[in-house]
Amino acid sequence: MIKLIDKFKIIRSDIFHIVTYRIGFIKDKKILWGRSPYLKYGPGIRTLRIKKYLDNELIEKNLVYIQSHWPWYEIILYTLIAKLFRVKIIFNQNGIYYKDYKSNFVFLNNILLFGILLSDHVIYQSNFCYESISKISINPIKKILKHKKYSILLNPTIEKRTSNAFLESNQHTILICNSFSKDRLYYSKYIYNLILKIYKNKSVDRIVIIGNFLNNLKLIEINNLYKVNKLKIIKEINNSEVLNLISQCTFVVHLNYGDPCPNFISEAISHNKPTILNEVGGAREIALDSCIIPKNNIIYYGYKMPAIKDSIISINQMIYNYDQYKKATEIRKNELNINNYISSHKEIIKDL
Repeated sequence: MIKLIDKFKIIRSDIFHIVTYRIGFIKDKKILWGRSPYLKYGPGIRTLRIKKYLDNELIEKNLVYIQSHWPWYEIILYTLIAKLFRVKIIFNQNGIYYKDYKSNFVFLNNILLFGILLSDHVIYQSNFCYESISKISINPIKKILKHKKYSILLNPTIEKRTSNAFLESNQHTILICNSFSKDRLYYSKYIYNLILKIYKNKSVDRIVIIGNFLNNLKLIEINNLYKVNKLKIIKEINNSEVLNLISQCTFVVHLNYGDPCPNFISEAISHNKPTILNEVGGAREIALDSCIIPKNNIIYYGYKMPAIKDSIISINQMIYNYDQYKKATEIRKNELNINNYISSHKEIIKDL
């Protein structure tokens, strides 16, 4: 989380730059990233990766890079300030809000549409994100969206980090991510039941969990986990440590329904690690043939999830056909190369 006073400082600094440039006090032009680089989870991590490349470029115009994870009031403020001072807007869009996620989801979706419609170029993080916005729009707005300049840019892979693996020969370690931003009860319970089933079936040799999902479990459930051999739970972790763990696992399991375009998946692909995913959002678009997706056939605490037995089947399938999925992952890693992602951003900026 960003403290209120820090938010104010970021906004003040960005507006000061726009105003002083417009009245001729300064000549420097730059991309205004807003709050995004100061976040320690997904959107912030992704922004820092883009920023590292683009900040070294000669920017010929001031730009505001708004992202859909911003609070509604910041989207409105930056959009209006940009329009007032004739600053170009790129709007990076990741999905929409649903009733189960936010009670005021209609209002928040309207704010997203406000920002998108007034932007100069929209970057959708998947085809799913583009289709989602279109689905909630009335027909006149749908027509406008079709004629707006937009790109679909999937989360890129990154430079591979090497590490000494703790894996022994012919053993399989799976890495499960709970959530970087906040705990979700349904997924904590799901992970708990999945672990017990894996342990009972002896499907894998070692399980590593990222995220403090224990907060959502009962004492008896926590005690049951202590009986599971070779289970490692890491409650708090930074992104560098996540990348290190990915390099040491055999494959990744990410069945979180609330994560439509996860960095975690592109990071796994960066390390040639196949994935088992939930059929949600743009996750399949990112992974393609490098993943297995069990069908969502149950409602679990209000969310669409695969039955535990089907997730176990997918884990066993991944182990049995591991070489096939690993080869597909290597292909996908090259297709999602971050250099291509940055080149697309440069073309977008040049065309504004």
